Amino acid sequence: MHTRDPESLKVKTGVKNHLLHPPKISPDTSLIDVADYMYRLNYKALPIFSDGELKGIVSEQDVIRALTDSDEISKKTAREFMTPMPYSVAQSECLGKAVAIMRDNNLSRIPVTDVDGKVVGVVESTDLMRMVVSKERYGRDEELSASGAAYVPKEVALDGVPVKSVMQENPLLSNEDDLLKDKLPELNERPEISTIIVVDNNLNAVGIISPKDIIHHIAALKEKEVLYIQISGLESIDGIDSFQKEEMHKMIDTTVKKLARVFKIHNIAIHVKAYQTDGTKSKYVMRCRIKTDKGFVSAKEYGWDPVDVSVRLMKDAERIAIEGAKKKRDLIRRKLHDAKDAEVA
Repeated sequence: MHTRDPESLKVKTGVKNHLLHPPKISPDTSLIDVADYMYRLNYKALPIFSDGELKGIVSEQDVIRALTDSDEISKKTAREFMTPMPYSVAQSECLGKAVAIMRDNNLSRIPVTDVDGKVVGVVESTDLMRMVVSKERYGRDEELSASGAAYVPKEVALDGVPVKSVMQENPLLSNEDDLLKDKLPELNERPEISTIIVVDNNLNAVGIISPKDIIHHIAALKEKEVLYIQISGLESIDGIDSFQKEEMHKMIDTTVKKLARVFKIHNIAIHVKAYQTDGTKSKYVMRCRIKTDKGFVSAKEYGWDPVDVSVRLMKDAERIAIEGAKKKRDLIRRKLHDAKDAEVA
C-alpha cells in the first residue's frame, strides 16, 4: 500500500462519487424540515442557498439551540430523548476495547465508568481522532486507510493506551426526569462536548443523548406518510443471499404492522453484524431500536442463521414493547385506584 502526504491530498479524495448531494435549504425552510432532512440523510450540517448562491450552513447545534425554548423541547424530559441501556467502558481499560465496542455496535460515543460503575467521563469518535496524528510525530510511517479517506499511522498501539487518557472528563450528566432545556445551555457553552449522559441516583448510566437523538425527536414532529426503517450492515454481508434478505425484510414489515396497531412508530433502526468464526461460517448479531410514542424499545439477538436471528429479534422487540405498554397501563390504573381510596378515606 502506497503512502501520501496529507498536505497534498484533495478533498475529493475522501468523497465517494455515489454520495447524495445535500438538499438546497433556503432561508425560509422550517427548522422541523431541516431536522427532517438531517435525520433522513444523516447530515450534521446543511448548506443554505438563496437565488442559487451559497449563503451559509445550518448545523445540528443551530437547530437545537434555536428550539431550546420551544414547546418541542422545553417541556420534555431527558427520558424522552435518551437512547436507553448504553454500552460503557471502564476508564482503566484499553482504548482498543472502546474502539471495538463503538465499531461493532455502530456507536459514535460511549460513557466511561470507574471501578464502581459510576460515570466519570465519555469517549466520542472525535476523541479517537487524536490518535490519528501528524507525520511530525511519526515521520514517514503513515499510510492511507482502506477507504483512502484518512491519513493514519501504520501502527497505533490502542491496546497500550488507557481510556482515561483520551476520555472527556467532567461529562454533562442528567437524571431521567430533568428537563432537557435545563441541560442544553451548558451543552451549548461547552463546545468540547456534544453528549449528555443520563444517570440514576448512583451515577450509573441509564441512557445517553446525542445531538442526533434530539434531531430525531424534532424530525418526528413532521407529519409523514413514510415510516423510517433503517437497516445498516445487511447489504455489506456477502454470506446472506437475496432470498434470506427478503425473508428478513418480510419479518420486519410484519412486526411493524403488528406494533402499529398499538403504538405510533416513529423510527426503527436495525444493525446487522457478521463474525467469521472458522473461515467458512459466520455468526450474526442483530440489534434493533424502535422509537414509538410511548418511548424506546431495544433488543438484541445472535445466532448462526440470519433469518432465524431476525425472527427472534422482532419477536423480542414486539414482546418488550407490549409488556412495557401493559406495565405503564397497570401503573396508571393503580395510581387512579389509590387516588380514589384516598378520597374515600
